[in-house]
Amino acid sequence: MNAPIPVPAALALPSAEAWREIFALLDTALELDPREHGAWLAALGPERAALTPWLEELLRTHADGADFLRDTATFALDRDAARTQPGRDQEIGPYRLLREIGQGGMATVWLAERADGLLTRRVALKLPHVSWGRGSFAERMARERAILASLTHPNIARLYDAGLAADGRPYLALEFVDGQPIDGYANARSLSVRQRIELIVQVARAVAYAHGQLVVHRDLKPSNILVDAEGQAHLLDFGVAKLIDPGADATEPSDATVAGGRALTPDYASPEQVRGDAIGTASDIYSLGVVLFELLAGDRPYRREKGLSALALAQAVADAELRRPSDVAVNPLVARQLRGDLDAIVGRALAAASRDRYATIDAFADDLERHLRGEPVLARPDAFAYRAGRWIRRNKGVTAIAAVTVVAILGGAYTQVIVEIALGTGAALALWQRSRALAEAGRARAALERAEQVTAFVASIFTQAVPRSGEGGSVTAVDLLQSAAQRVESDLAAQPEVAAELGALIGASLNELGEVKAGLAWLPRAVTLCERALGARHRLTLQARWRLVEAANSTGELRVSEQVLPTLLRDARALQQAEPALFVQALRSTAFVHTKRGREAEAMEALHEAVEIARLRLGESSEVALFTRAALSNTYRHFGRQRESLAAIEPALAIAREAFGALRPHPALLWVERAYADALSFNHRPRDAAVMLRQLLADQRSLDAGETERVRVVMTTLSHALVLGGHADEAEALLAQAEAIHRGLGHGITDEGISLATNRAFACALAGRGEAALAHVARADAEAAGRSEATVAAASRAGARLLAQVAGGRFEDALAEAQRLVDGGPGLSATLRARAMRCRAAVLRATGDLPAAEEALALALCSAEDGQCAALERGLVQVEAANLGRARDDADTAERHAAAAADAFRVGQVDGPVATRALASAEARGPLEV
Repeated sequence: MNAPIPVPAALALPSAEAWREIFALLDTALELDPREHGAWLAALGPERAALTPWLEELLRTHADGADFLRDTATFALDRDAARTQPGRDQEIGPYRLLREIGQGGMATVWLAERADGLLTRRVALKLPHVSWGRGSFAERMARERAILASLTHPNIARLYDAGLAADGRPYLALEFVDGQPIDGYANARSLSVRQRIELIVQVARAVAYAHGQLVVHRDLKPSNILVDAEGQAHLLDFGVAKLIDPGADATEPSDATVAGGRALTPDYASPEQVRGDAIGTASDIYSLGVVLFELLAGDRPYRREKGLSALALAQAVADAELRRPSDVAVNPLVARQLRGDLDAIVGRALAAASRDRYATIDAFADDLERHLRGEPVLARPDAFAYRAGRWIRRNKGVTAIAAVTVVAILGGAYTQVIVEIALGTGAALALWQRSRALAEAGRARAALERAEQVTAFVASIFTQAVPRSGEGGSVTAVDLLQSAAQRVESDLAAQPEVAAELGALIGASLNELGEVKAGLAWLPRAVTLCERALGARHRLTLQARWRLVEAANSTGELRVSEQVLPTLLRDARALQQAEPALFVQALRSTAFVHTKRGREAEAMEALHEAVEIARLRLGESSEVALFTRAALSNTYRHFGRQRESLAAIEPALAIAREAFGALRPHPALLWVERAYADALSFNHRPRDAAVMLRQLLADQRSLDAGETERVRVVMTTLSHALVLGGHADEAEALLAQAEAIHRGLGHGITDEGISLATNRAFACALAGRGEAALAHVARADAEAAGRSEATVAAASRAGARLLAQVAGGRFEDALAEAQRLVDGGPGLSATLRARAMRCRAAVLRATGDLPAAEEALALALCSAEDGQCAALERGLVQVEAANLGRARDDADTAERHAAAAADAFRVGQVDGPVATRALASAEARGPLEV
């Protein structure tokens, strides 16, 4: 915290009551243009003469310092006023305060947790001081709540809850980010220039997302950008954000601008913001440019005198000469890195006129990424010498070869000059060129020999292969590959390198054709061939190992993956500069195993690293990058983080469709679309997901030309969407087909097989077929017995078992199962918790214990309010509430909850028979549901 603001001389510290009046008056003053403050103070009258010096000092400090709100709190709350503030262990709504983590003149932020124990998630609870709990600051908090509710992005702190404290003050429960301000994080870890730029790009993409939702942050500064231990930046504090009106006149301040007051931070505010002009997205570009300048150079771009009024500050910004980061940086090495591109990029972001800045914050981020890739940046003049220099930096080897060609053509006196420029010495060039030519000739002869051997071998495979049935008929690609696998070692024993290359190719092809079990049987041998002939760290050896891991993951043989992955990941990391795609794939496979074992932090760490490397080294539109984005989305969903799942895959969908839309059905496009559809299902849009997935199922069948594992995966994903949309019967029929494919591929007992049986039990129970559901869940239990599995899988099976018991009328078993499910641990999802309490309430109601049923239902309703709870479950909880109201002869309650159920189903796209039957019960058109 900064040093306290000096107390005006010869003035006694006001009482708590006087402070409340000062705060109320200050609240009004902050809504005025600073030019009106003098007249406003004079109009207060003699009855407030004792307060005027304090108001003058507060307003002066506001115009002067970047930390006005925080500094004000240092002296504004005397001991009497402090008694009105909450303390540790006090409860605010459903939250218990743990410790104070931040304070400003208007609000305090507390680390808090749910007092009712339903959720163990900790939050950052923002609570205004008593004096600021009314009026425009309450309106500002309401606006912050509305804005945050519209923003769901992994780099923006989420809004979890909002409400009123017992004394009427509004509060916001926000995502708690355990991190450091971006400048402190970078300095504490001595981050390189590249790493600092990468952090700013993260922030820029988050701000771009907010701009896409018509939100301008308006207070971007280091303290509002926290970086966690994983290096992920999080954008905080939309308290002074502005909603953009697309139809408004850009030359006039909007209502949102006026309503936001002047709670800006002058050192990071744009010139138009300081002047009080209209605020648009360009203002955030400027502020982030200041943050980037400070992060790179260690100081801010302007030298501003302290104590300036708002008008004087605006004039100072307009008149100040913008320094270049390279001129400010103290470290000569850093200054050299900043000179040129980065000076130009920062200068464009900090242009005094908004029209001269980048058109969008995405364009700002794109230019930073161009610099990181060594490409020409848009902020620099389009000069030939500059672009040629950039090209030479990226293509040093090609430049040297080009120089050789020029030498051969020109000769004479020019030769020595060109050679010295390109390689430094003429003799070295001659020797290098001769050895290069000889080596190339040798490699060409060896390649020709290998090509002839491979041609002969492949020809023999075509002439000697037989169908898998052994009884005649057509020969498939899989038949050819398996025939080749049987003969590759014996026929090519004299050419081990050729055998190794073909062995790796056969394994990869079997996987690509969806024959993962056949691939898993062959790939260990292919790995051995490659290790013997090519070496443990050869590219083909590592690729064969990765294919083996992928086949093992697809068939649920995680023990095989866990044996191979440590070595694969180590060797792939060592070769990542030459083989970035292979390293990304190894990270992705590692994350998959972590996910299956329930290790969320480890899975996310591997995936975030993979996504970043793929983006920087391979490009956003590469197949590897798209597959990795899809894996990140799927993993978020697996761990119940639905909103992050959708945010992670949405950008990849547009990229994949642009890159591969004309090539449909393309594997990368189908993979991304499936991940997007899955995210839609779990973000309360199952109908939209089902439409996509029906097309995807047809595309996958067309691509694979058979009922492969990939076809089975799409079927399973479609069944999820159908269940969540209330179409349980159709989903169960589809799951039966998926199980048949799984068994037909000969996988045996796997995690996927257990999951399919669990999902069939769930679908049958929702459809009211209790005995069939119990049979499926019993089969899933038997197959899971003795296996190591993640907690998520066990909890999912328990939830299906509970529904099966209720549907089958086994009420005592259901009561015990519901209790076991809730007692299973704090990691239980909101959907499963709501289901357990709903079923408990339904059984208790059916057995006549209405008070206990009402108690269980209250807990179910609380869990159903969680935004992560499935819309289907939310609606069913409201149905049970309506049923309980009818059982108590409380028609008003029954009608109210029936309407809430219908609304939940409508909003969540639940329109199938399950919803129809449940609503008929809730609206007294059918028997009470149990």
